Amino acid sequence: MTNFAPGEMAEWSIATVLKTVDLHGSGGSNPSLSARTKKSKVALQPFFMRLSLTEINQLRRHYLSVFNLFLFLKKTTLEMKKILVINAHPYDKSYVSELYRTFVNHLDTERFQIKMLELGKMSFDPALRSGYSEKMDADKDIQLSQESLAWAEHIVFFYPIWWTSMPGLLKGWIDRTLTPGFAYNQNGYKTIKHLKGRTAHLFLTADSPAFYHRLIPNSPIRLMRKHILGLCGIKVVKTDIIGLATLSSRDESRKKFIEKVAKIAKELR
Repeated sequence: MTNFAPGEMAEWSIATVLKTVDLHGSGGSNPSLSARTKKSKVALQPFFMRLSLTEINQLRRHYLSVFNLFLFLKKTTLEMKKILVINAHPYDKSYVSELYRTFVNHLDTERFQIKMLELGKMSFDPALRSGYSEKMDADKDIQLSQESLAWAEHIVFFYPIWWTSMPGLLKGWIDRTLTPGFAYNQNGYKTIKHLKGRTAHLFLTADSPAFYHRLIPNSPIRLMRKHILGLCGIKVVKTDIIGLATLSSRDESRKKFIEKVAKIAKELR
């Protein structure tokens, strides 16, 4: 079988048709072509024989342009990275929510396919009412969250550090969403990770200094990176945190952190 580079098939097929038409028009030197019925000659001639050489070249260029455009659009759609952005702050007017919106607004929509989850606007029950003993009733927000996680290639979280951990809303979402069977399974001492191949970026705010949350043994960063997302197969590739975020003297630092978030979104590849 002949292998063609993109666009070569179109040129080859047109050239073959034109060659055939040319041979039909002149009678041809190929005996097999000359032996064809008069009916097949008449069927081909009315369309092609009315075209000038200029018109044939225009038709060829148009055909190739459309064909190559189709290949380009198909390739571009397949290569667009899938980004899921999650705002885990319950208050829509918070500084964290502003960071979230800044990031989303500066993403390149021609490079990425983007989905967003705003947990504060959802109505799911964040409590496992029966623990893991019984499966809870289906919930549209949890179903949407699981579908979005399964779809995503890169996941970006925005949330504050509260009590050296995360908001109860985010913890409840994790309990309800990253469930056995969907996110992972246990086989004895071995964890089977169902969300492998995905990456994550954490944007955090804290009242304490940023270095404190990176160094303490019960680090909230380590909790999310290793014991939650890592257990499911999601690799946290970067964590950005602004410490002392609520101090009035930190206005300039908060502005700079917003600019940093915008820059990271613009430069994301």
